[in-house]
Amino acid sequence: MKITAATLLLLCQTQTNGFVIPNYMQTRVNYLGSVTHLYAEASQSLADMEDDVERKLDQAEPLESLQHTMRAPSKNAQSSQTFSTQEQTFKDEDDEAYERQRTIKRLLDEDDVKWKEERRRKIMGKYADAKSDEEVQSIKDEEDRQIEEENQRKTTVAQSSGVSLEILVKEVVPDEESNFKPINVKGKAGSSWFEDLDSELENDGSDNGPQIINGKLVSREEQQGVRVGSAGGWTLEVFPKDFVVHRKYGIGRFDQTVVKPKKKLTDEEKEDMALRRNEIVKSMIKDRQNSTAIERVVAEFGTEKDLDPVSNPQLTVLEVSYNDAKVHIPVDKAYRLSRYRAGDAVVKPRLSRVKGEAWNKAKRKVEEDTIQMAQDVLALYATRETLTRAPFDPTKEGTLTTKLGRISRFIVTLDAFR
Repeated sequence: MKITAATLLLLCQTQTNGFVIPNYMQTRVNYLGSVTHLYAEASQSLADMEDDVERKLDQAEPLESLQHTMRAPSKNAQSSQTFSTQEQTFKDEDDEAYERQRTIKRLLDEDDVKWKEERRRKIMGKYADAKSDEEVQSIKDEEDRQIEEENQRKTTVAQSSGVSLEILVKEVVPDEESNFKPINVKGKAGSSWFEDLDSELENDGSDNGPQIINGKLVSREEQQGVRVGSAGGWTLEVFPKDFVVHRKYGIGRFDQTVVKPKKKLTDEEKEDMALRRNEIVKSMIKDRQNSTAIERVVAEFGTEKDLDPVSNPQLTVLEVSYNDAKVHIPVDKAYRLSRYRAGDAVVKPRLSRVKGEAWNKAKRKVEEDTIQMAQDVLALYATRETLTRAPFDPTKEGTLTTKLGRISRFIVTLDAFR
């Protein structure tokens, strides 16, 4: 705080009136008292006295500053100490942030490994636990054997219905990539770990191992199509994911061929089934098998484990998916199906709904439009038949040709005249 000489004079006058002067002002007051006495004798002006007092006070201030420095740290020391404390605080915060980022990265890496393993197991399916190519080949051979047995069973059951069935195999190719590429406003984007893992699994397998296409395990059974025909002359050839049209249910997608227990049995079939089951039980009793085995066989009658074609009548069916249900169509009724044909094969049709009247309404509308088109064509030809005009006079042909040559801006040749 800057204290002028006039202020010190005022303090000197008020000191005797009971006011307390702070210690740091006492030195200045003492100087002022002596200086005032000297200048009073010399009768100097107040301005000169103030300049002299200021000069003497400036000479006394270094001593006070030295005493103040011994009592408390300087401002520079305080600033240096504060800066050091703040720097240490920032360093501690940076260390905490670094440790936090390391922990987050470790947790994300662990979670990434977990999800990759789950996706790999989901894609590989039964091959996920295989540790070597030999184990993969063993699993594949067992799968092929089961598929062959199932195909033989489908063919046999279809032949019992008076229908010929042939298994077809079609090679599955990856879907074509779309030309559409989303715009990335953040710059060049790398492939996700989903795509990297799918690509790695597709390229990792051997030629005889599991086939992975478009991130899915494709089995041999999913590639099998069928050719169904009868002595009547009709034939149907379809592959999985082909669109078909049923007379009653409409547009659907063929999925696979399966063997299902026959639900609607004739009286003769029911009688034969009961007789066959009695024969099986009597044969087991004759062979002196224990009651537990006989009870187990009786409990398996009519289930998937009952492979006897008479005891458990089977039926080969074509499984077709619709918008709201799956329909099993017996192979002997496959003449009601036909392949879906459209002008633009790229556009996929909308699957029909089994429930409701949408397909019947669509059929009625097509019938009405077809009838209307046929009527329009008949009316057009009938109108053409009723129209008449005057016969053409052949003698005027030369005149007309000459006129045509005059008005035409092209040169008429001899062949044109002829």
